[in-house]
Amino acid sequence: MNTSVLGKIKQELEQLPSVLSARVENKKKLLDTEKDAYEKQQSYLSGNTGKLRTKYIFIEEEDVFAAIHLSQNKNSPNFLKLKYTASRIVAHHINEYKASHDKLTEIFNRHGLEKKMKEITGFTHLTYCISDIDNFKQINDSHSHDHGDKVLKELAKSLRKECNKHKTAEKPIIYARLGGEEFVIAIFSNEEENFIPELIRANIGGSTEKTNFTSSLGFTSKAICEAATASDISQLYREADSALYKSKREGKNRSTKFNEIRKHLGKVLETDPEYKIIVIDAGKNAGVCPEDRFIVYPKKFSGRTQFIIDDGRSKKPIGTYPKIEIGRISPFQIQEEISFCRALKEEDFEKITPGSCLELIIDDFSDDFLNTANAIENLE
Repeated sequence: MNTSVLGKIKQELEQLPSVLSARVENKKKLLDTEKDAYEKQQSYLSGNTGKLRTKYIFIEEEDVFAAIHLSQNKNSPNFLKLKYTASRIVAHHINEYKASHDKLTEIFNRHGLEKKMKEITGFTHLTYCISDIDNFKQINDSHSHDHGDKVLKELAKSLRKECNKHKTAEKPIIYARLGGEEFVIAIFSNEEENFIPELIRANIGGSTEKTNFTSSLGFTSKAICEAATASDISQLYREADSALYKSKREGKNRSTKFNEIRKHLGKVLETDPEYKIIVIDAGKNAGVCPEDRFIVYPKKFSGRTQFIIDDGRSKKPIGTYPKIEIGRISPFQIQEEISFCRALKEEDFEKITPGSCLELIIDDFSDDFLNTANAIENLE
């Protein structure tokens, strides 16, 4: 039980009539002045004593212990009535906390996240992030599920620290565990947020006594009116999940923004020489549409591969291989996770092989204009 909930219980208990003060903690801890009163209360409640007159009420509910100091002595009937009311207050807060928080990590669960998101209003943008632990299945299989739970708790601890570091009144940040190794971060702001997701992700990896772990993250942003609707959240989840999938596919331990996926979609999965069809690893989930056109590069010469020098002692990147275009393609059938394409020029098909990288042509007009201008210059 976190300290904010304990504080709420304490505040509500101290508003009860005849209550002088209340001490609320996660574990039972009796002060010397309370021990005799505690023993008498236990004896009375177990039926060993017929009557009770006391200035203390003690409540033990799951992970909560409350010691309530009364302003005056209460006899048995009044003690039982006040204890019943105080117990209901404690139970209410425990049940509310359990309904909205993940038991293992003690951060919001899905219900708590969605409830809190509905309460936050007055912002124009929502950035929604999904992160999960890289190679978590291998961690579980190699070191046991109990150790996997330790990793989850360690990540949640780091997530809480990083989110609290970056949140402000002008930029509230809430976070939750959705289940398994999947965590969500929601950032409310009055402008599109591009940097905080990676700042958080880069610092929520960690280590245990048996393993080091990293995380991958996908995120997306959306303009909202007053508060995020269920439709907004559903769309943001799908987009962030697609971006997370891209981070995983590109090597893990990184962040990807959803609208960047279309610029560098991925790669060619397969080519069919008989029908001249090219299959790529992106579809509706990445926003591919029939009007899209893609430049195809060989994997090495895609502008993404580092040039590394090896002097025998260490390897050091000193540059990046340039882009060399080998063709252009367009989709004719778009499915959820893949698309079927054809080369814009039939002779380019033979150059395109599985593993080739893709880049979306952002502005066909400017690209065509440049080609036309070059052609005119050559004629002159």
